[in-house]
Amino acid sequence: LIGLILLPMFVFLSEEFITATPGELSYMETTGELLKMGRDLANHMGVMVATGLGNLMLYYIFLKARLVPKWLSIWGFAGNLLAISTSFLLLFNKIEVISTAFALLTIPLVIQELVLSVWLMLRGFKKTEK
Repeated sequence: LIGLILLPMFVFLSEEFITATPGELSYMETTGELLKMGRDLANHMGVMVATGLGNLMLYYIFLKARLVPKWLSIWGFAGNLLAISTSFLLLFNKIEVISTAFALLTIPLVIQELVLSVWLMLRGFKKTEK
């Protein structure tokens, strides 16, 4: 939500940048970088870490309750740990959002979630007898 709220600020800042005097350009660039950092932090730390932690709990439940195959739960757990690690690497400017490293660290989770969704559509949860 914070990242979404910041988007109109970028539009406003870019409109002001066009008419800015040379003395104001430095101020505008700094403001733009701060807005971008705020959006990146809100997106990658707020969203990725929060959903990642929720997903870790979900895959733990899947594993313990044996609702999906063990390999699929472990893959989801590992993929989410990689995604959370990626968020921290972004936070400390070790990698960029648009980079090969980012793609390599997040693709395992993307593929796992696609496999999980197909698995659930085709097979569903294992039914347990009481």
